[in-house]
Amino acid sequence: MEPRTRRSFFPSSIYTVFLILLNLAAFSVAVVDAKGLVLVVLSLMYTVHMRVQLTQREEQRRTNELLEELLDGSGPLPRG
Repeated sequence: MEPRTRRSFFPSSIYTVFLILLNLAAFSVAVVDAKGLVLVVLSLMYTVHMRVQLTQREEQRRTNELLEELLDGSGPLPRG
């Protein structure tokens, strides 16, 4: 099993950079115009949606890796 690495302060994904820029743009519009609050809400909803999708994708990738490790083993499957 891989040791968990410490997370960097800087975003490592292009999706994360895009979401940060999107939210900064929405906040800047909200500062200039009160109607921008709707844009802030929409951008935050989209950010949450994308983060959930990315998290699910990462969990599925890790699950697939663990299943491959189990299936590659020569012994019987462990019983829990």
